[in-house]
Amino acid sequence: MAENLNYADSVQTPSLKESSWCRNDDADECSIFGRLYTWIAAIDSISLANDANDPQNCGYGVVCDCLKDDALALAPVQGVCPNGWHLLSLAEWETLFESVGGCESDFWSVTQNESEDYHGRYAYYVFMTCYADYAFLQGSDRVKSNAMSVRCLKD
Repeated sequence: MAENLNYADSVQTPSLKESSWCRNDDADECSIFGRLYTWIAAIDSISLANDANDPQNCGYGVVCDCLKDDALALAPVQGVCPNGWHLLSLAEWETLFESVGGCESDFWSVTQNESEDYHGRYAYYVFMTCYADYAFLQGSDRVKSNAMSVRCLKD
């Protein structure tokens, strides 16, 4: 996907309700930069949830088995991406960066942080930065309620 996702149908995708917005709450910003999504919106937590009593429970405070690296290698997660596309795992981000590079962007990775210290409250995100002589891909943990841009990869 060559640009940030800008999908906002919260009727079709209930996980987006109050979990996705435009920068500065300005619709023009969405048309330029795409929408910002919390991690639970990006993964479409409702479609992934197994708990019938609390379908959004597959996001903040919970580590889901389907979002671990070994599971993602077998079954990518579509999340909020259009049909035929999926969210990138950390391994896919690394491959993409090595092949095409990129600069000054922050994105969610579907790969979860599995540390017991975070109790499912943090997710992994990646950012790409370029300097005059080099570019690098780096990652860190962010609270899942933070909002980031989303890019999708064709299946």
